Amino acid sequence: MSIGKKYKFSEYWLFLLIVAQPLLDVLAFWTSSEAGTAAGYIRLLVMIILPIYLLITEDNKKPLFIGLGIVAGFALLHVGNLFRVGYINFFGDVKNMAKIFYLPVMSVCLCIYVRDENKRKQIVSGLAANVAIIAAIIVISYLTGTYTPTYGKIGGTGPVLGTSAWVIVSNRNAHSIILCFLSIFATYLGISSKKAAVRYLMPALVFIGCATNGTTSAYLTLLACMAGYAIFIVFSHIVRKERMKKAAVLMLLYLLSLFAVAIIVYPESPQAKITAIEKAAADKRQKSLEDELMAMGYDIKNMSPEEKKADPVVLEKMADFYRKNILGGAPGLLDNFDIYRIMDAYDMSTDAMEIIDVRKMKRVNAHLIWEDSDLATKLTGFEFEKVDWPEETLDLENDWHSIFYYYGVLGFGAYVLYMLYFIYLVLKKLRQNFAGSMTVYNFCLIMGFFVLIGLAHFSGALLKRPNSSIYFAMLLALLHYQVCYASDKPGEDKLL
Repeated sequence: MSIGKKYKFSEYWLFLLIVAQPLLDVLAFWTSSEAGTAAGYIRLLVMIILPIYLLITEDNKKPLFIGLGIVAGFALLHVGNLFRVGYINFFGDVKNMAKIFYLPVMSVCLCIYVRDENKRKQIVSGLAANVAIIAAIIVISYLTGTYTPTYGKIGGTGPVLGTSAWVIVSNRNAHSIILCFLSIFATYLGISSKKAAVRYLMPALVFIGCATNGTTSAYLTLLACMAGYAIFIVFSHIVRKERMKKAAVLMLLYLLSLFAVAIIVYPESPQAKITAIEKAAADKRQKSLEDELMAMGYDIKNMSPEEKKADPVVLEKMADFYRKNILGGAPGLLDNFDIYRIMDAYDMSTDAMEIIDVRKMKRVNAHLIWEDSDLATKLTGFEFEKVDWPEETLDLENDWHSIFYYYGVLGFGAYVLYMLYFIYLVLKKLRQNFAGSMTVYNFCLIMGFFVLIGLAHFSGALLKRPNSSIYFAMLLALLHYQVCYASDKPGEDKLL
């Protein structure tokens, strides 16, 4: 950008929108209340304004009408069916729907809007700026002692592990997902940089950021970044039939070294420590049950589910075991369903680690609600209020499960088809020019897509959290642009 040139907001609003994302999360941290956050309302406003803006400014409105029409059509089916069965909380359900529909609405809009190199560069520059902004926020929040821990609560009785910067407690997992995506992008920025300092600094910063955050998502992403880019360096040279330069060899060894160190230090990571604490408690509870039954002449470890159900002594001991474990994690599950039905849902397992998993409890609760629903509700989803208790929410902590249960077979199918469309685009790109597509940038987008798809299975903080799903929308827009409008140049990646 040349000095003295005037820039119009209408031309560069996309860059500003992206840069605003981490700042909105900071705003949410300092202004959070029971009614919500100012940042949340701003994001909702953006989701409303952007489609209207494109409907006014775009010449070809057909793709926008089709994309938004599908979303609106399904929303009407979902809401209409719930009016049929009887709504508990219409506004609460619509609020949740707005969060989950944020990704498809924003991605459709961005895919339509990003059709030239200037707009693509705005996203790339915005993401690069966000890497710097979030890194600064993490450092400042840690040095000032104002950060939110990844696990536990400062001043609480349990362990306090990991750093999650200035994010509200309910956004800790979303922050981790954002960190994961930006780590993939930051590693790309480092590897493709012509400056040696940046080239080696970026992967190191990714290592520190992910390891200190400490979630499973962050650690898996750290390993994926180090191993994934290392494999790509080798594979791309094989495909291009090129000999690796010294810089590529050094980067390969550097990434593999970081991968090895990540494996070695994992036992000291926040995730490993919290898992060890949970497993120790679970093993103690499980052994207590097994020893008690063993003293009564029962070898419960070798009993089948049918044998456990048939013996009244074992059945009642297990029922008491389930009640105690579930009561400490999701008591609402006990309020909703008979303990014996819950035990059936666990296939009469005595694995305490599985039973104390709160995420599993919430999935069992949702599955049992779904089983009791009629066909129309199974197709379009049940009401969010059924899991959103005033005192204790049983909201699912796994995104793909959330979409399936809250929006049924049709909603889940539509979401999956939408993601398959982008996989089709990737395969189409590779088929058209496989060797030419072997660029670090393309690999960054492809790996980012599949990592986020995977993390949505383990986390409930991507597809239904607008502050993290906006990043997925940006990624989808970049993928769409690469296939439909961009042309790769052989040798684009000078380092490789």
